[in-house]
Amino acid sequence: FLRRESCWAKGGEPNLRYDWRKDGLELLEHKPRTITAVSDLELVPFLRDGEKSVRGCDLIGRARYELGADLGQEDAEFLFERQAEISVEFRPFYLPFTATIWRDLGGGHLVPCLCFVGERWYLVDRGRLEYVFDSYTRLLRPRRK
Repeated sequence: FLRRESCWAKGGEPNLRYDWRKDGLELLEHKPRTITAVSDLELVPFLRDGEKSVRGCDLIGRARYELGADLGQEDAEFLFERQAEISVEFRPFYLPFTATIWRDLGGGHLVPCLCFVGERWYLVDRGRLEYVFDSYTRLLRPRRK
């Protein structure tokens, strides 16, 4: 997967409330929180005309280099802790946070995701990059002015 400089890569420790290293996952990439307000976010589709899905590595490339939608787990946790502020229009979508990448015990690569189930949002580590992401998925980015 793509590598890049981050404060974590330079030796700083990530500020994660839900640190899945204690569950045996390995943190491969991380970017600190960049968002400051839930209301400043917009949904970003990433599929191109004619596509039904893309692989995880393509999702990451588009998020980072094309769409300006490369948020990480600290951003996901910020939203998770402010669930009441998350727009209702976000609820139908699976929201991956591509700036944080984990490796599980089986060697699979994961990104944290927010998903709305029932009456609340859940923060999960189930965005497997070896699988595909489809039209039920959206990225988030700060609203363009």
